[in-house]
Amino acid sequence: QIEALDPFGRRFELPTFIGRCRVRESTWMGDGTHMRMDLVTEDGTSLRAVWFNARSLSEAQAAPGAEWRVPGLIEVAVQPARNRYKGRDSLQWLVRAIRRTLA
Repeated sequence: QIEALDPFGRRFELPTFIGRCRVRESTWMGDGTHMRMDLVTEDGTSLRAVWFNARSLSEAQAAPGAEWRVPGLIEVAVQPARNRYKGRDSLQWLVRAIRRTLA
């Protein structure tokens, strides 16, 4: 269904969605630099997101990923992507920007 939004590429970037979410769960994946996040939007929708290079980015912000793993409201910009794993396709969201919110 993501392909229905084609074409993507030069001058036709993937759509980016911005919203507030709560982190339900997060786990380090791969070599420990990427984070898988289960998010819940303000209207209760569940999203499975992947934040590539999360460890290096959060260390640069002087907090090695811990602040994203505790309950709290975040603002996140995500793009849709196909996740193909063991022959199965599913929708996942790629984190492009993330920050804690005060409210």
